[in-house]
Amino acid sequence: ITAPIGLINLIGYAFEYNSQPVTDVGQYADVRSSYSNAPVSHFPETIPPEATNVEFYYQPGSLQGLSSIQVQMQLPPAMWSRLKAEYETVAQYHYTEEDRKNRSFSSEEEAAAIAYAPSVPDSYEILIFGFQDNEDLDEVICYGVALNADPPAIVYWTHG
Repeated sequence: ITAPIGLINLIGYAFEYNSQPVTDVGQYADVRSSYSNAPVSHFPETIPPEATNVEFYYQPGSLQGLSSIQVQMQLPPAMWSRLKAEYETVAQYHYTEEDRKNRSFSSEEEAAAIAYAPSVPDSYEILIFGFQDNEDLDEVICYGVALNADPPAIVYWTHG
């Protein structure tokens, strides 16, 4: 009887250990390289050496729980401007501070998409590159960036 209880405890420990959030920036490249699909294709493969004030958060998915990845950094102004111009051309949805305050969304999908965006200060613009709500599987995938002009900062994020 103690063997099955020990096995259950071991499985519970493994489950808990594998579902703990990761915040060590040194693990970013390993986490990023474990994904090869669209929700993280906009993330840099490695943290740019010019980046400062880097913060990283990864919550692995478990059972039906969804995973979440977010990396935030400040960048030199020229680098930030280049990325902003690039990302604005591919964004499915673009939200300014005014859009979010006025809750001016043109569809239910837009309102749902912004709910999965990261919580950032009002000064950030939010660009959503993809939003998929697969109700049959009870799964939502949403990903994009949030941009702040002063100081020039970017938050890469995915949820799902």
